[in-house]
Amino acid sequence: MNADNVRKRKTFSREFMDFITKWTSDIFNCRCKDNPYCDCGRKNLEKLILNLRIKENMSIEEISDYLNVEYKIIVFKGDIIDYLEGLIYSLESIKNIGVRLANLDKNYLNEILEIPSLIEEIKY
Repeated sequence: MNADNVRKRKTFSREFMDFITKWTSDIFNCRCKDNPYCDCGRKNLEKLILNLRIKENMSIEEISDYLNVEYKIIVFKGDIIDYLEGLIYSLESIKNIGVRLANLDKNYLNEILEIPSLIEEIKY
């Protein structure tokens, strides 16, 4: 359904309204001043993908299927892989820089030292 069709319609199906409600409650739920033009929705979707991967231990295909079934969002498996690979490279860079910083707070260092195990959970 494109934006022009949405403007012309007077009523929408219950299923359509349920998905819009689910998107706004789960993904586009910020209260920042730039809403709806902020990055919060993207960040929430990325957080959802990461949690499905780490906490739910879902495969790439399962994540893609989940997003399609639950939110009617089509995310190609290659896009999920690209996102996770980019995240892994970013985490590796943070670790490589962080362990070389002098006088780094011990709490930060402990978090940085946990990055390799986090990366292993993300890998597919």
